[in-house]
Amino acid sequence: MEEGSLGNEREEFSRFMRRYPGSLVIVEASTHSPWISRYLSALGCKVIVANPRKVRAIYQDERKNDRRDALMLARIGRMEPALLHPIQHGREEAQRAGFGADQVAR
Repeated sequence: MEEGSLGNEREEFSRFMRRYPGSLVIVEASTHSPWISRYLSALGCKVIVANPRKVRAIYQDERKNDRRDALMLARIGRMEPALLHPIQHGREEAQRAGFGADQVAR
């Protein structure tokens, strides 16, 4: 639908998502993905957080860059989201307490 870049700022996400309410959004697991995924979910988006270590099309790409990674995530997400090996981040309260997603009891 659209290709471009966004900064990691809530205002930019809000502005962009107003054009595409209820969209499927795919983000790579990263330092910022916990708050980004929670924020986008609160805006009404369906969010998938991809595990980049398990998505072979990304981690084995010899010409790896952000643009190529984003296009690959979008294509995989459209066809078969399970291939993204989605992860669930821990609760915000646990993150604030200093626990990582893998340390939070579920």
